Amino acid sequence: MTAYRVVSAKRVLKAYDDDGEAHGGQRLAGCLVREKAVNCAVVVSRVWGGQNLGKRRFEHIVERARTLLLAAGHRPGEGIQHAWGVGQSLGSREVLGGAPLPPSKRARADMDEHVTKRSVLAIAAERRLLGAPSAACSTSASK
Repeated sequence: MTAYRVVSAKRVLKAYDDDGEAHGGQRLAGCLVREKAVNCAVVVSRVWGGQNLGKRRFEHIVERARTLLLAAGHRPGEGIQHAWGVGQSLGSREVLGGAPLPPSKRARADMDEHVTKRSVLAIAAERRLLGAPSAACSTSASK
């Protein structure tokens, strides 16, 4: 079962999916509204344990959703607060002068090895496609 609530252009977009559990997604969505959860989605999976839980299953579903929101650091009306830190930039590695840093010798060697390996694999695939014997097959056949 899934449910989400997202703030977009001063509106709260929300939806749910029962995924075969009658009214389960609706209960999840209700929990998100009561908890004033925003900018989050909740997924709850239930496995048959051999015993019919009846209406009690909804209490378990809602309780799991609340526990998840608390564990994730959700604040009502604000969403989940992350403490990601400054981390590393995934863009180009540039120094203050604006020039990109050259790759290290090891990085250049790895790139060259990668290009060579790709070329060999491409040639082998081309030969298989055309039905030509590979170099390994022709040397073992000539012996």
